Amino acid sequence: GRALLVAPNAWQAPIGQARSLQAYATLLDVMGRGGEAVRYFSRLLEIGASPKEEAAAAVRLAQYHLGRGETDRARDYLRRAVNAEPNNPGIAPLRQRIGL
Repeated sequence: GRALLVAPNAWQAPIGQARSLQAYATLLDVMGRGGEAVRYFSRLLEIGASPKEEAAAAVRLAQYHLGRGETDRARDYLRRAVNAEPNNPGIAPLRQRIGL
């Protein structure tokens, strides 16, 4: 996990790192370790990802923060997901819950 959080060399495209972060974060999430997954989803958003990956990570982070009662933070991630990929299927249910 630590190797995924390290910044890639300036000449390297972070595509492989982005995919690895997405896969690892999703695995942690599926295993019920959402708190740990947040770190990797957040890193994915920091390094830049495809719009689809960005939206998926932002939706998951919005769900996580909403579950913790952090509505404002969830709303911020939901906005990011909408900007990245407006047709992401995870957006509509969150919009209904958050009211965005």
